[in-house]
Amino acid sequence: MNWGLGHATRCIPLIRELECLGAQVFLASDGVALHLLRAEFPHLTAFELPSYRIRYQTTNMIRNIGPQLPRILWAVRREQWETARLVLAHGIQGVLSDNRYGCFSRRAHCVLLSHQLHLRIPGIGLSWPANGVLRLALSKFDALWVPDVAEAPGLSGQLSHGAPVHPVTHYAGILTRMRAYECEPGYDVAVVLSGPEPQRSILEQRLLEQAISMPHKFIFVQGQTQAKKHYYAADNVEVVSYLTSRDLNDVLMASKVVVSRSGYSSVMDLAGLGKRPSLSRHRGKRNRNTWPTFWPGSSCSSLSGRMLSIWMPVSASSAAPPACAPAPIRPMHSNHCSGRGWTAWRPLRNKRHDARGRFTLIPYSWRVRYPG
Repeated sequence: MNWGLGHATRCIPLIRELECLGAQVFLASDGVALHLLRAEFPHLTAFELPSYRIRYQTTNMIRNIGPQLPRILWAVRREQWETARLVLAHGIQGVLSDNRYGCFSRRAHCVLLSHQLHLRIPGIGLSWPANGVLRLALSKFDALWVPDVAEAPGLSGQLSHGAPVHPVTHYAGILTRMRAYECEPGYDVAVVLSGPEPQRSILEQRLLEQAISMPHKFIFVQGQTQAKKHYYAADNVEVVSYLTSRDLNDVLMASKVVVSRSGYSSVMDLAGLGKRPSLSRHRGKRNRNTWPTFWPGSSCSSLSGRMLSIWMPVSASSAAPPACAPAPIRPMHSNHCSGRGWTAWRPLRNKRHDARGRFTLIPYSWRVRYPG
């Protein structure tokens, strides 16, 4: 799915494994995700699917998706037609879809890869029907693969752990294309950008302005796969449009600190590398703001403020995450992170009018406790 690069990158280890098993693999996506898959697997046949063209303009997820919903539903229907055509034309026996709910066919065994089994939407009036529609979409597939460990809370927390939503659900473990190894530091900070526009460009501009004025050595990976670009924005700031998995692995291992969006695929990659993360929340993605996982000494921030000023050098001994899984993330009303925290809708009852729900804005921040 072309919803940033994360949905494509977490498919890379699965594609490699299928090739090792001797399967003939076809690729299908759109936009930057398709460009990345073609760069990673130039020898594989790739097809272009209809684009969702999702954009985030506000901090409210409902206002973001609501106006785009007719276009999204039409894209789902078109990709269903395209999937049926490809299955019939190429004799495809199995379809593995990452969050593309229209990529299924009765002529093939279809599996959906997703960690979003329980949508986190404010208000039961929206949450209940949205999750009902999600369960209906999941029922079209023969099996469901969850990129997380089976033991709760894992990395995805309540998003993928809870009441079963599909009779055939398998937890595939942490899917990452990265491998940890010993490496001499080459950069102080690696900034890895991703996510829908215009938020990706906004974050890049704000981080770049701060990096130029700092004495540390930076490398920016823009996450733009349309064309290969490599230049220096300043003497201490190197910028590259995108990197293949092997090159990005080398850059991340050669960096003392990694700054990135808190997308789920980024969290899996950082967990696999054992790097100290500094994560920025996805603006307008409430379901992802419920589970950001931070290791001891790491930090988080919102888009406001000086995000790079939170960086401090860290030794290799303190960079590794704990061996045990984090305890469930709990909301805190105080500001434990360097940013203000995200704003969530929480229903309140009016004592004089208790038959009517009243909504208010409550600032939240999050922290993680580790057992033992």
